[in-house]
Amino acid sequence: MNAAILVGEIRYFAGKKIPTAYGWLPCDGRYLKIEDYSLLYSVIGDIYGEVKEGMFRLPDMRPEDSEGRKMSFIKVPEPFPIISFIGNHPGY
Repeated sequence: MNAAILVGEIRYFAGKKIPTAYGWLPCDGRYLKIEDYSLLYSVIGDIYGEVKEGMFRLPDMRPEDSEGRKMSFIKVPEPFPIISFIGNHPGY
């Protein structure tokens, strides 16, 4: 089964390495720049805290495990543009 992963989706992870290279960030309450993560901001907005100086907050779903790893992650956009063909399908 190949299910789509949505921006803003939260998952628990039991591995030893944080999967940040695959578009995930720990749910540790950190602030992110709206201009860098505008798609994620459009999904979660200020649900997890006040917007401050152009920054919004991720959910804080700690505690950490016994080795200090954050065990829940939120999906962030990939580092390439999202292209939509709605109403303008290229026809391939």
